[in-house]
Amino acid sequence: DEALAEAGGLLDELQADLAAAPPVLATRGLYAEGLLLLASRKYKDASRPLCKALEGLPESALAAARCARARRLSGDVHGALKVVTDLRLGEGTSTEVLVEIVEANLNLWRPRSASLALQLMEGRPDVSDKRMARLSALAALQAGDFAGAAREYRSGGNSSDLPVRAALAYIEAGEASEARSYLKTIKSGSSAGCSEALYEWSRGRLEGALGRLGESEACAPALRGRFLFLLGRYEQAAQALGKALSQGDDPRLRVLLARSTLRVSGPGDAKVMLDHLRDLDAESISLLTDLADAYVELDLVDDARGVAADAVDRNPGKPEGLVLQAR
Repeated sequence: DEALAEAGGLLDELQADLAAAPPVLATRGLYAEGLLLLASRKYKDASRPLCKALEGLPESALAAARCARARRLSGDVHGALKVVTDLRLGEGTSTEVLVEIVEANLNLWRPRSASLALQLMEGRPDVSDKRMARLSALAALQAGDFAGAAREYRSGGNSSDLPVRAALAYIEAGEASEARSYLKTIKSGSSAGCSEALYEWSRGRLEGALGRLGESEACAPALRGRFLFLLGRYEQAAQALGKALSQGDDPRLRVLLARSTLRVSGPGDAKVMLDHLRDLDAESISLLTDLADAYVELDLVDDARGVAADAVDRNPGKPEGLVLQAR
């Protein structure tokens, strides 16, 4: 904090001179201001000078990555992706650039577009095992490889919510016995209650699973919403899913929220939620399948067909897209 304050003071002293400086120096001033705001976690404020500085640094992939990072963390993920989408990638591309390309694409559920950058990140010493596991697992999950996602989550260790994510991926892959074997090893930690709930669910005991969830675990609202939806308690499910989404966006949970909303208050609000998800222009066939099925529930078959066509267009050569379109 002291260093940031000192840097900010020095930059303030330079502002008058920078305003009249040659373009190269003015650009460096903007860049320094943006880096300072980025380090202070003022992401929305940082995006303006960083992205303005990029106009004077058009060949700098690192400057593009930092502009993209500020936009992404301020909530403008589409804007972030636009900044990095045309960058050329290779073995010499810095990790910071690769991370922003992967993060921006996966935030918009575009695993195919993230795949090359993710591949180039493998084995780099400046990427922690936990972060690599989380990004690789998320890419596999979005691509519909749930068993692969489970293995990647497990490779990140037992910290945070990784065990819950791994077990949930096993269940979605249809490997309930594998999920149970793994969950037996989770005896404590920040997500022990969620692990117990998933164990009950893997045995088909939804009521028992619901009873295992506590109030303090971060993973509890999302699981509670899933369980309540499956039990047909749609109003309670909508409340739980809303709470889960306030902690972090997840498009697949938003589809569940839309399906719950349909049953509670009719198709109007539900369609608005689904249309918002469609505006993501996602590549993920698993998400697009959920979205198409939800449109069918609303009796909007033409919208479902459109989503299926999107899946085919954005995943050339993948049979999963054609299967969805045929359905």
